[in-house]
Amino acid sequence: MVTLTVTEKAYRLDPVTAAVTVDADLTADLTTGRPPRTVPGCWCAGCSPAPPPTPGRSRW
Repeated sequence: MVTLTVTEKAYRLDPVTAAVTVDADLTADLTTGRPPRTVPGCWCAGCSPAPPPTPGRSRW
């Protein structure tokens, strides 16, 4: 189990609709291979399957 504590602004929720606000940082988190910079990006990265290990190298 992994927990993540964040402030309300880090969730990037629209105060009127309560929908996630998609901006350039979140879009990049979800569409590029760079490390995530947003909380929703971290959640998505954490839920993604791990890439297969490189032959001859330890995964850890």
